Amino acid sequence: MGASLFLGGWHGPLPVTQWLGLTADHGALAAFVGQSLGAANFLFKCTLGVLFMMWLRWSLPRLRIDQVMAMCWKYCVPLAAAMFVGAVLWSYWLPSGLLPLGKPLGSVPEPSAVVLRLQGDAE
Repeated sequence: MGASLFLGGWHGPLPVTQWLGLTADHGALAAFVGQSLGAANFLFKCTLGVLFMMWLRWSLPRLRIDQVMAMCWKYCVPLAAAMFVGAVLWSYWLPSGLLPLGKPLGSVPEPSAVVLRLQGDAE
């Protein structure tokens, strides 16, 4: 999943298949070779991800459950409580968000409203 979500999936850092003309515009064999290069690129990224996780796990010392629980109670629980209080205070003091339109930051407008707005501008 990391290769497809964070590393670009089958796409490489450079558009090599387009430079070599390995697209569907140049025939079925060229498209097959281009898709095969994409699959090989994806498998290469997956292999690198697995090797990185193995290297990281083998390099770091083992964590015992009492160490994990101590860290959780010392740092994670108070941080989560502080963030919860911050979210409550944020919604209490700024109920409409930071934007003057009254929408929360990061909200997405409804697609039909955008289409109607664009059609109104075209007329």
